[in-house]
Amino acid sequence: MRPDFAAIQTGQRTYAAIVAEFDRNDLISLTQEYYAEIKGIVSGATDAAIVAIPIDPALKDQNEGEGAWTIGHIIAHLTATAEESAALASALARGADFADDLRLRADVAWETLQTAEQINARLAESQRICLAFLETWPDAPDLARTMTFIPRFGPMNAISRYMLGIFHADMHLDQLREIMRRMREQGKA
Repeated sequence: MRPDFAAIQTGQRTYAAIVAEFDRNDLISLTQEYYAEIKGIVSGATDAAIVAIPIDPALKDQNEGEGAWTIGHIIAHLTATAEESAALASALARGADFADDLRLRADVAWETLQTAEQINARLAESQRICLAFLETWPDAPDLARTMTFIPRFGPMNAISRYMLGIFHADMHLDQLREIMRRMREQGKA
């Protein structure tokens, strides 16, 4: 069962209500499912597709600010977020005491992800890291310990903090699909 993240975005359900339906075993399954889906979306991408800057009609000016993200940029971003969520969830599950604004983010420089092989390796590595953090949870995780990272989502325990990385990855799936669609149209994937 996948979380109904769309219900959060439409205001039908709260983040807390949705993640309350999941446990550590579900997180393992969801991690495997999401990484498999991401790998499936970018499968067939050529090296040219990985570094191509897609034209994004939603952006007013492609030359203003950061512009559209490459596949490499999206993968670096979503894997860093997933790993940070996994690391913080592990600390929460073990009852560690830390400030709500603690960041444990380690970004891979997106500019270094230039080939399909590098993307696949980054995804495999990130999946391994996230699953390894779930293995650090005690048999009886401390689910009373919380942090408030996003105030509108409320206090997050280990499960909801880990799930935030999955939620974030979910928000990038359609973006990756659209980029791959455009790359196929251009003969780059």
